[in-house]
Formats: sequence, C-alpha cells, structure tokens
Amino acid sequence: MAVSGSGRMSPNFTNVGTLTAPGSTQFTANSKLVVQTDGMTKIDKLAIPTGGASISGSGTRLEITNPGGVIPVVGQRFLVLSGAVTGQFAFVIGATLGNITLVPTYSALGLELVAT
Repeated sequence: MAVSGSGRMSPNFTNVGTLTAPGSTQFTANSKLVVQTDGMTKIDKLAIPTGGASISGSGTRLEITNPGGVIPVVGQRFLVLSGAVTGQFAFVIGATLGNITLVPTYSALGLELVAT
C-alpha cells in the first residue's frame, strides 16, 4: 500500500480505531498519517504485521487530533504504528496538548508517541 502526493491515511475518521494494512506501507513526499487520540488511553493505530512501513520524502506528516481535549499524563505512551519502521515523518502536527508534548519515538517495532 502506498500513500503519496497529498494522500492521507487515517485508521478511523470518527472514533479511535485500528487499521491493519495487508502488507508493507510506504509514505512518500507530502503524504500524511492522521491519528486521533482520546487523550487518556486510546489512539488510532496503523498495524502492519508484515512488511513494515517506509517513510521518506519531504513534507511527510504525522497529524494528531484530540477532539475531546483530554490531556495525557507525563510518561504515557501511545502506539501509533506497529511493525518495522524505517525513516521518520518530516513534520509532526498537533503534538502539543495543553502543557504536554507527544514526542515520536521510532524503533524497529513501530512508532510510539510519548507524553513529556
């Protein structure tokens, strides 16, 4: 699966949910992954059980929405993408929730947002 150009992927448009990709997923120039959090325990997740995710190109964005306005606590972790990840999003939009910042943490196991 590829998200390119001004393409957008959002696991769930109305509620927090999980989207499972059928195989490897590529985010290329100007594409974005949009995730919604309830600010407490749940966040949208893109699960990629095989193939992992590749993030490359200028303008790639991770956008975080928090429609309920609930602020997470320091140290809270949200798994946004499960599966191997190579590369990083060029921009993170909406990472500041009140006095908390959600910091992206990339690993071979996925992408987590950590409240600091």
